[in-house]
Amino acid sequence: ISNHVWLAPGVRLQPGAVIKEGCVIGVNSLVTGHIPGNCVAVGTPARVSTRNIVWDKTHLANDAPWKFDTTDTLETLWSSDLPFDE
Repeated sequence: ISNHVWLAPGVRLQPGAVIKEGCVIGVNSLVTGHIPGNCVAVGTPARVSTRNIVWDKTHLANDAPWKFDTTDTLETLWSSDLPFDE
């Protein structure tokens, strides 16, 4: 398993399975072979469903991952008149 790989709950790996950097493996998937970099793979056995993905978790909160850590930098990303929930 390379760096920056996200394994969803219930993922199983067979001996010899290879997962390259930047991949996301879906819930309850079984990885039996080679998953190329920057892909989403799902199923049993896991097959690539999406290629050339980029994902980042720098703005996710550990205790509530559906919320941003702070809203200080959000104005540079998009603008909205709606208030943020605290």
